[in-house]
Amino acid sequence: IDAANLEAAVLRRPTREGGDRPLSRAADTRLRLLPDPDDPAMNPNDDLLLKVTPPRVPRDLLTRSRLLAADARLADQPVVLVQAPAGFGKTSLLAQWRLEHLARGAVVAWIRAQQQDGPKRFVQALVLAVRSGAARPGFGDTLLESPPPDGIEGVTLWLAELAQTALDVVLFVDEVEQLPEDTRELLAYLLHNAPPNLRVVLAARSDCRLAIDDLIDYGHCTLLGQETLRLRLDETLELARKRLGARIDDDAAARLHELAEGWPLGLQLALSAIGSG
Repeated sequence: IDAANLEAAVLRRPTREGGDRPLSRAADTRLRLLPDPDDPAMNPNDDLLLKVTPPRVPRDLLTRSRLLAADARLADQPVVLVQAPAGFGKTSLLAQWRLEHLARGAVVAWIRAQQQDGPKRFVQALVLAVRSGAARPGFGDTLLESPPPDGIEGVTLWLAELAQTALDVVLFVDEVEQLPEDTRELLAYLLHNAPPNLRVVLAARSDCRLAIDDLIDYGHCTLLGQETLRLRLDETLELARKRLGARIDDDAAARLHELAEGWPLGLQLALSAIGSG
């Protein structure tokens, strides 16, 4: 496998400064782990159900053993923010952590953020996410009444009802950058007022701004950035062996790692190109 073919397979990757370079159509497709909720053939109920449905975990998903949810940096944190450009494996890492939390008996609620998620719609998603994760169909009944309460009131009622339960809840919110500004402000309110039985894990692109700098400064939120998410050489070798077995040797995988600079999506695409070549 020559360097030219590897470089072509890696395509264009994000800069180390954190900017997002344009992805190819194939790369963008691979980023979408769920069907398109903006499809006009979908009705609103389908859309809300889709929002609270976790993505499927690929059978060849690389478990990031150095980034386990039980790691001392993450285990007791009320808020964890995973922030990096496209293709750094944010959703995959959240999916890994979801399985870990389920294994220890936590209730896991999942929300995939969308541009049309105004405050009231976001509150509805919060309710449905807990209903789905906890198998409690009666949770948050008053928040789904018509007309629903406004954003701050709705989140306050949601937090209060959650605090009164005996549930240990981990809320995942993926693609936070999709939320409109007023809903991001509402999310920040939720994070500042979360009860002890709620932990929140967020994933967002680098240019997404949340009003939680104080939580980070006071140690109530752990931030994982793109340098943490870059694959290390041993992870690249493991991924290459898992995907291609004996069809790629360690030297070729190491060259691929160097070309991709540890960018997870670039490595995945390169391995797929090699596997189909």
